Amino acid sequence: MTITLQDIEHPPQAAIADWTVLAEPQVDSVCRAVARGFSRDYGLTLEYEDALQEAVIIAAERAA
Repeated sequence: MTITLQDIEHPPQAAIADWTVLAEPQVDSVCRAVARGFSRDYGLTLEYEDALQEAVIIAAERAA
């Protein structure tokens, strides 16, 4: 177990997501391909829908 100290004077910023990036067909295609790959490789622990949700969240948070 590790302990992480928090800076009270400068709390961490919340992640900002740009959901408009998901309207791009290329982004949707890549998210689905990544989700298929992960669900195929880690099928015992990760389902396609869960992998797709994670891929979409990561794409929206890192849109830049």
